[in-house]
Amino acid sequence: MKSEKNFSDSSKKKCPKSVPVFFPPNFCLFPPSSVNCLNPGSFAAIHKKTRDISPEWFEGLRLRCAKNLDVNKGFYFDWMVGNNTPAGCRFGGMLCRKDYNITKTPLIIVDTNPSTLATNLHFLHHPLPEIRLESKIQTGVVPSRSQKFIGSLEYLGESSTISLAFYNPKCDAGRMTIGFLHSLNNKFCAGFELLTSWRGRKERREFEASLALAARQSFDKSSAAISVSKNALNISGWHQANDSLQLGASMIFNWQTSKALGSLYYQLETKNAIIKGMFDSDWSIGCTYNR
Repeated sequence: MKSEKNFSDSSKKKCPKSVPVFFPPNFCLFPPSSVNCLNPGSFAAIHKKTRDISPEWFEGLRLRCAKNLDVNKGFYFDWMVGNNTPAGCRFGGMLCRKDYNITKTPLIIVDTNPSTLATNLHFLHHPLPEIRLESKIQTGVVPSRSQKFIGSLEYLGESSTISLAFYNPKCDAGRMTIGFLHSLNNKFCAGFELLTSWRGRKERREFEASLALAARQSFDKSSAAISVSKNALNISGWHQANDSLQLGASMIFNWQTSKALGSLYYQLETKNAIIKGMFDSDWSIGCTYNR
């Protein structure tokens, strides 16, 4: 009994002193030391979520037959009849490299009208993962009068995008935009766009500039965006109700005419079809069915 007492006394003397250590309780959230913001996209795509579910309208009748030759190429045939749209047939195709990442592949989309030789050309390429080049060219019967060109250059950073775009640049007239969009966190982004236009000859050339501001707040299954300039105010919202139904709304107010237009959109995806529809405040209702 005496030896056991001595052993217990010696063990108590050798025990280390208590050190204050904090262990968090279960399900306790701690903010990370550094947050990597996602790229917000370009300024022109600030309302992209709402525009993607809006139906695409066209006047008249259109019949399209498409055939995919491979995962990277295909062609289609269109036959259109209408009062406002040019009637006739169009042939088109798409070509890109066999790669799963589009940032490493050039994409070419072209379609032409055999009777008038009117051609649309769309080119998209990422020479580097951070650089994005895009151009759209449209030519008509008289190339010098009806040719249209849109070219853009974008730098995609970790949390911001800088874009430069030209619209029909010529010596006597043209437009240029410079945009910047930055993500403050993974949910909120804001930026600006500067529009510059010129017209007239060298002796009497006139320049105009206007500034637009925009912001977007994103959630898990919804988002809201707003853009304002000296000409108009645009507010849009998007929400994913479930896996097959998406809802959207937009309101555009024109400062010069003091008129507003509100719209409601929906997109319903079934197993073999996609249904898109919209309701406008001017009592216009429409729906498209794609199969």
